[in-house]
Amino acid sequence: MGLAKQIVVYLYVDCFLYGANTRSAVRSDTSLTQATLTQETTRQLQPWLSYTTQTGATTIAVGYAASTGGRQLLAGMPTGMRTEEQQVRSELQTLVTKHIQLAGEVTHDVHVSGGFRQDFGFNARITIVL
Repeated sequence: MGLAKQIVVYLYVDCFLYGANTRSAVRSDTSLTQATLTQETTRQLQPWLSYTTQTGATTIAVGYAASTGGRQLLAGMPTGMRTEEQQVRSELQTLVTKHIQLAGEVTHDVHVSGGFRQDFGFNARITIVL
């Protein structure tokens, strides 16, 4: 198997569409007024570069994710909430038996606006194929 067959580039593109929330409200000092909360489309791009060992049992990947959009409006006025995130990722997947795969992913947010920044994230997965 040549090196070119062991390296793969993946590109995922997502769009999140939101409906209007007509059960929202705006509170003033003296009253509560019904208002519609809307959110613009959020777009996400996720490129990955992966390398699979010659045995095919282990894959190592590095990736990047960027989300943008999602600006929220309440009664037509911006709330200040929006989606703007950039993250680097690395992942290791390995077959420990022909029926069990273990995977671990480490993530780091390099830029976040309108949300919480995660300096370190870890996701683990066990897949059992019967």
